[in-house]
Amino acid sequence: TQLLALTVVAAVASTLLCFALWDGGAGMWRVYFGTDTRASAILVGCTLALLVHRGRIVFQHCWLAPVGAAVLAASCIVPDSSAAAFLLVPVFATVGATCMIWGAASEGTVGGLETRPMQWVGKRSYGIYLWHIPVAQALYRTDAGWQVVALVTLVSGTSLAALSWRYVEEPFLRLKNR
Repeated sequence: TQLLALTVVAAVASTLLCFALWDGGAGMWRVYFGTDTRASAILVGCTLALLVHRGRIVFQHCWLAPVGAAVLAASCIVPDSSAAAFLLVPVFATVGATCMIWGAASEGTVGGLETRPMQWVGKRSYGIYLWHIPVAQALYRTDAGWQVVALVTLVSGTSLAALSWRYVEEPFLRLKNR
């Protein structure tokens, strides 16, 4: 119970720190990329895992997955130049993803997440996250609309992550037993 309370309090504190630093004049990059200001997403995931592990969560909420997907999709259409992109998008993305996982889970499995396409994305998700940043930054310097930037970033970031998985990560993973 103490660990569960700690994860909830720390997640809320991380989110509040994000808003406090923004109001306090910290730069947008500090707020967006600070480990302390972004820890809430991981902590919410830890909270959800603790609830599942302890059997304290009921998964018969089929409406949560589509609501979560809608919230997650809505977080993708906020223009990046606004303060909302640095403050609210991470909150909405965390809430959306949490709702999707909670709503899709049933009897020890997470509906849809065990499929091959989702496993493919899951293995490359950190690479997709890492690669999308330089691609998006390069595209923001163009006159392309945000829709084009989003689509090209998604396709390019995913493609680069797939290449880096194949030619960098997989070879290193094969060495781990040596």
